[in-house]
Amino acid sequence: MVTKESIMKSVDRELTLLIEEYERQLHRKDIEIKELKNQLLKRNAENVELQLVVRQQAKEIELKKNQAFSYLSTLEEGNLEEVRKILELNDSEEVAALASAMEQMWRKRENGMLAKLFEEVNSPHYRKQLKNSEFNYRLLAIIQEILSATDSIDYDSDALIEKAMEYAIQSIGTNGEQSLREYLKAQHQNVYPALLQRNESHLIRTYFRLLLTFTMKQVLQESLKHMVTVEWSFLVSAMSKEDFEFYFWYSYLFDGEQRILDRAKEFYPQGMQNVKGFRLFYQAAKSTDVTEEAYREARNTFRSNKNLTNMEQELVLEKVDQRIKPRLQSSVKAHEAPIYIITSTEYDKLKQTLGLQRKRMKLPLYQKDKLNQIYLYKEVSVWFSKVRGRAFLVNKEYREFSKQIAPLVIKTGEMRYTLPPEGKAGIQSSSFVWPSTEVKKKKENPKNEEKTLNETSELKRLGYQITGVNRAKRWQALELAVPKIGLKKVVGIISYNILLRKGQKNGERKFAYAIAEWEHDLEKLKKHYYRNDFKWPNTKK
Repeated sequence: MVTKESIMKSVDRELTLLIEEYERQLHRKDIEIKELKNQLLKRNAENVELQLVVRQQAKEIELKKNQAFSYLSTLEEGNLEEVRKILELNDSEEVAALASAMEQMWRKRENGMLAKLFEEVNSPHYRKQLKNSEFNYRLLAIIQEILSATDSIDYDSDALIEKAMEYAIQSIGTNGEQSLREYLKAQHQNVYPALLQRNESHLIRTYFRLLLTFTMKQVLQESLKHMVTVEWSFLVSAMSKEDFEFYFWYSYLFDGEQRILDRAKEFYPQGMQNVKGFRLFYQAAKSTDVTEEAYREARNTFRSNKNLTNMEQELVLEKVDQRIKPRLQSSVKAHEAPIYIITSTEYDKLKQTLGLQRKRMKLPLYQKDKLNQIYLYKEVSVWFSKVRGRAFLVNKEYREFSKQIAPLVIKTGEMRYTLPPEGKAGIQSSSFVWPSTEVKKKKENPKNEEKTLNETSELKRLGYQITGVNRAKRWQALELAVPKIGLKKVVGIISYNILLRKGQKNGERKFAYAIAEWEHDLEKLKKHYYRNDFKWPNTKK
């Protein structure tokens, strides 16, 4: 039987357990409260510290903002020297302040000065040091905003869009390349129509260069096709021949040249076949074989095209090579030894002795300052001798050929030879030396000196005289005289006679015709033979 006492004990035990549990809970709560108080104190301390940091950053931001506005005031005056100093020193804080200034300029639409700044910072001198900087990344962000605003930017501010794109073209390999690439992929459908609407070929061309640089070939191909097939009638009024040529070669890169060829009559009513800038294309398009010489010449002409960058030229040439090289052939052999230049009289003597025969050859042409590097080959007919494989050009042929290839030159060799009275030419050595301009002097007494100064008889025996002889025959006589008695002596005799006549009383009037003819002959001798190896006489005294 349960007693009252047992019940009380049981109740007391339960109450004790409940109280102990309650006390444990109270203890845990006390600990949690203490932890929360500690955390609160810690957070308060952190908050105070954070407020200090925020205040400091606010001061720095204000300082940079003031610097930016300071730059703005400086730059608005058109002073770029401050910018150059900042870029030269490459101080991170200064450069960051410059970026802030450019951001402020964009927000204020200070487009003219901002365009100048983009041109300045795009210098190769600075691009290398800034390629992976925060400055570069921030500028590319500005450029994306500029491109997105193409349709709203004043038409007077085309330069800003162009300079921004030119900076973007150089961003390959920088820390902003990927961001810009993603932007172009996402926003091309908005940027390109806005550029077309402005109808400024220099902007469209720069944008195409940007797409090509970022190897967005599919986008570029579609853009070219759209421009030629849809927008052409709108754009053509603002195009120049240089623009057409640019679009043509870009279309050629993507096999779209036929579309633009159909538009060529607007710029070339007589056709493009004879236009120097398109010679390379028509060679590549020929179904018949093309000579190596003609192809090399066309390539070199194309390389001088200032309308395309080096990268664009190389891409075009690579494509042309693929089309044309399998068809190149040439049966004409190259002759890389020096060419010997001879007079018509010398030719008559040497023809039989050396067995000269007409032969077509490819001669290497050189730039005057690079005579060790062949620039291209040019086919020409020469007089060829199997004796040691020499090739000759007569003076007249050489002059005509020199005019054709100017400003390039060929290498001419020299060969020492004699022309005996019996007419046989004797080759003295294989090193062809130009007929000597020095006359070997013998010891002479004073009586013979007068004879030397008046020695017209030797020239006269060769047929040289003024009266009764026309210029052509006199020149033939001089061509005989130069190798025989030397250029210096021939010139000395003629100039002496001029000065002698001028020195006489009323000589210039009395002998005006003879003096004029002698001076004409001197000029011709100087042009064809003189090599600055002696002082040319002055007959104008």
